[in-house]
Amino acid sequence: IKYNYADTNGNHDQGGGISIYSGAEVTLGSGCIIESNTARMGGGVDIAIAKLFLDGAEIKSNKALNYSSNDTGGGLGGGIYFDAESNAAVFITRGIISGNIAEQHGGGIYFNGNGEDDETFTLSITGGTIENNKAEENGVAGEGGAVYVEGGDFSLGGDAYIPAIDGAGKNDIYLASAADPLLLASALSKHSQAKPVNCRVLENVFSRGKTLVSSAFEMSDEQAAAFKFSFVNEDNEAIVTSDK
Repeated sequence: IKYNYADTNGNHDQGGGISIYSGAEVTLGSGCIIESNTARMGGGVDIAIAKLFLDGAEIKSNKALNYSSNDTGGGLGGGIYFDAESNAAVFITRGIISGNIAEQHGGGIYFNGNGEDDETFTLSITGGTIENNKAEENGVAGEGGAVYVEGGDFSLGGDAYIPAIDGAGKNDIYLASAADPLLLASALSKHSQAKPVNCRVLENVFSRGKTLVSSAFEMSDEQAAAFKFSFVNEDNEAIVTSDK
């Protein structure tokens, strides 16, 4: 699925490659390639009211663009845009999300999990590679080059690999809410203190002593050190340690 464009002048400006709605459950497996598509939100894939299973597919070189100079709601989710509606979920176990660009936030994935209190919105990444994605427009960095997280249940574990690139908006994870820390579902086999997952938060959102990472098991200091946090508009960095 290549070279498609969701036109803002039409009825739908989301999902340049695919839009998944209406209770659908879609699996994108090996051999599926979603590449070089463009939309205002969800350059590659747009999902709401549905479930997506990424199990071997490649989502690469897609773009989420601001369609005008005063467009404040576009440029979200270069690879995947996830909107919190009716227990929607994305499960990533294998595959590649690479080289995607969002002109505002969420180069690889934009995850909006802020929905109704009685509903659950899930982004689970237990495998696959998310690399070389960025949130940037004309040299100005956005947030969440790899993944932008706003609410919902977000978890990492297993063979998930999100290699770091220096600089804001370049293949990092951005956590927008202190109410929803990252869940480490299992130990990360491909990350360590020497090869951490780069994360960013707002200084005034995550104060000292706040939980940045929770775990479904007894997490060691070594496993906790696989995450490196920096703070927006601050020079400080934080290394995560376990709370035993």
